[in-house]
Amino acid sequence: MEAWIPITFAAAFFQNLRSAIQRHLKGIAGTTASALARFVFAVPFAALYAGTLLYWGNSPAPTLTWTFVIFVGIGGPAQILATLGLIVAVSEGNFAVGTALSKTETIQAALVAAVVLAEPAAPTTILGIIVSFLGVVLLSGVRSVGQTRVALR
Repeated sequence: MEAWIPITFAAAFFQNLRSAIQRHLKGIAGTTASALARFVFAVPFAALYAGTLLYWGNSPAPTLTWTFVIFVGIGGPAQILATLGLIVAVSEGNFAVGTALSKTETIQAALVAAVVLAEPAAPTTILGIIVSFLGVVLLSGVRSVGQTRVALR
């Protein structure tokens, strides 16, 4: 079996576990603490990943430029605010809206990369985004007929 298969299953499992713990934590500590815990506890894993790439990778450490610092300075807080918004949307009963926003993040990221960073997606990337978006639509079990939402079962 190729390594990406168990890694993908483990990632899906841990993402669901993280979401369940985060939802439970929201009930105890509130929305802000729940969202920030997600990022604070990710720091050691991010450092381990970066260290592994630098140690065993064939690439030198990236050069820090002001452009990089500015984008990180904007992107980091934006990710935290988006997570806060997602937690609030899901906890307030807007689960469909929260899920739709979180599951279409590849489309949103590709659009931002093309518009803000002038980095258009490759054709294979666009194909992957389309396939994943269609998967989200099919798995949602809902389609729109005029102004009425009909469950597909």
